[in-house]
Amino acid sequence: MIQCYSESRERENSNVTGFLDQVETHIQARRTILDQLERARQKDDEQTKSLQQSLLKLSFEKEESLSLAGKALEQFESRNQTLQMFIEAYGLGLDAEEQVYGSMRGRTKTDLKEIKLAIRKRNVLYDKLIEIQEKFNLLTQTFNSTQEQLIKLGHER
Repeated sequence: MIQCYSESRERENSNVTGFLDQVETHIQARRTILDQLERARQKDDEQTKSLQQSLLKLSFEKEESLSLAGKALEQFESRNQTLQMFIEAYGLGLDAEEQVYGSMRGRTKTDLKEIKLAIRKRNVLYDKLIEIQEKFNLLTQTFNSTQEQLIKLGHER
């Protein structure tokens, strides 16, 4: 009877270990994507600075076009800064997930209070992430609208 319980417990631990390995793989995959996103964001940031310099040199354009282009560039920068906040917040969320699942690895006894606390912390971080994502989406809509106006203005010439 004791041996049967022990074998059952080993199977359960094996299942949990397999699950934790999968979670770890998924977290690392999301970190890789997050790193790629950050590199793309940094590239956009560098190009934005170059565009700012170019915009200052366009004296032959209509004032309305220059104003709208400046506005679009500012909106793009705000959007890019919000994306940076999103990336940082998502990274913190992944750290919290690693803490939750890492606390389960290699344990024979589970401390539910500790796990609940880590999950609560992770959920707060992801709630903040949702707020940042909503802000990013609004900034994107505003930028797209301004860009559309700029394109229409360019076609009117």
